[in-house]
Parts: sequence; C-alpha cells; structure tokens
Amino acid sequence: MKMQAVIALLGLALGPSAFAATAPTTTSTSDVSTWQKLKDGPVSLSLLHETGSSNKKGDFNGYSTLNIAYVGYKFNDNNSIKLENRFTTDTSRDKKGEEKTTSAYWARHVFSYTRSNILTEAENGVGLSATLEGRYYSAHEEKASRKQQGFGRISANFAKTFGKLALSNTLYYANINRISNIGGVADSYIYGVFVQSYSFTDKLSLGVTEELFQDFRPGKNAKGKKGEVQDFLVTVELGYQFTSDFSGWVSTSTSIMTSHDGSTFIDSWHKNLNYNIGVSYTAF
Repeated sequence: MKMQAVIALLGLALGPSAFAATAPTTTSTSDVSTWQKLKDGPVSLSLLHETGSSNKKGDFNGYSTLNIAYVGYKFNDNNSIKLENRFTTDTSRDKKGEEKTTSAYWARHVFSYTRSNILTEAENGVGLSATLEGRYYSAHEEKASRKQQGFGRISANFAKTFGKLALSNTLYYANINRISNIGGVADSYIYGVFVQSYSFTDKLSLGVTEELFQDFRPGKNAKGKKGEVQDFLVTVELGYQFTSDFSGWVSTSTSIMTSHDGSTFIDSWHKNLNYNIGVSYTAF
C-alpha cells in the first residue's frame, strides 16, 4: 500500500503517462544531461508519503495518511525558499473495527524562507540556521478544530555532529491568527524539537525525537479555565536510505506527559503508541 502511494505521487508529479507500458527505450545523453541540470539547478521537488495508526489505551481506533509535496528555490548556499502543500486522509473505526468516518482534505500550505550557515561547524563548532514561515489552513476541518486560520512562525536550528552521532535542536515561536477572540483560544505557542540520530552505516540510522509544546491562551474558556496545553511527545524512528534520492522509515510515537490529566506522566502512555511507515523521494 505504501509503495503504491509513492507510485501514485510520482505519477501526479511526472504525468499520467509516466508509468504506461511501453517498449524498452534507450535514454539519450541529452535526456540524462537535462535531468542532471535539474538536479544541479536552483529548483527542487520532493514528495513524502506516510501512513500511521491511531491507538488509545491499546485499542486501534483508526489510521491516517500524510502526503506532502515540497517545491523549493535556492538563491545561493545561504538563502532559500520553500512551498509545502500537505494533503491528508483520516479514517476512524469503532470498537468492532468497522470504519466509521473517512475524511480527505488539503491540511495546510506553508511558505518559508531559510537563512542557512549563520554559524557553521567548521568555523564555529556548531551549525545555526533560521527560518521564517507563514502557514495557512485551507480546509474547514482544520480551521474548525484549531479555531485558527494559520500563523506566522520563526525558528532557529542548532546542529552538531560527533562522528556517527548527529544532534539537532530546533526552537519555534508562533503567533496565531485566531478565528475566534473568545477566551481560552490560543494566540501563540513555543515549541522545541530535539533530535538524536545515530548512523550505523551510510544507509541505516536510528533516531530519537523529543517534542515539547506549550501554548498561551488569553482569558478563560467557558469552564472558567485558561486551558493552556502542554505536551511532551517522544518518537523512535528507524530509517534506511535506499538511494541518494529515495528513503524510507518506520517509527513509533507517544505522548508521555500532557496537561490537565492530574498526573506527572500519562498512566497509559505505553498503550497509546502510534505506528507509522513512510517514504520520501527527491525528484531534483
């Protein structure tokens, strides 16, 4: 199912005749040269597909798919822009395992500018880059559930390698464009993503990611509480680089701490594990 999804994505990108049955042909030198020029040029295109399960207290209650197309432009080694278009499907199931509802929609569109090499490991001992982005939720489902149209966000990424061990820490601040100004609706958040990755070979790697989230909500909600959300999510991922352009991974994740549950740690965090499998392809 996952490979079929990748083939479908490639078909959308390359055209309806990309995978049509044809007689064997010979690739001309000019074709190779043109494709290589695209790869070496300033424009980039990559596709991602991921399918994941949704579990709660040990019960499987649905699954979702994530499909992203990234189109970028690199002005030089230090400045680049990128457009992200994300399409998702969500399917929920009841306790008997029967499908309840399925929804499919464009989840978000993100435009970003990145300034790379503010600091470099070679000269400064640590790498630093910064990103400015604007996010827009076009789907009614996303707007309604989040009570927002999108937000502006700034982030800074610090990276350091120690042989086969790579560390990456990204700090975010977002200012939210709220649909409703009533109390209890978030108007901003801070977010930290901390990644540790170890490369067993040049193809096989294992990564652990910790995500810390805190939003801020002026006023109080209908229950007389601020309702601010804190969350601590942990993900373990095994990745494999099949070629320089094609990679895949399997992962599992769960929240181990969250707000308003009266406990330091979530009692059933080990029963709420979600499982994902994904692939990524860089066209050029």
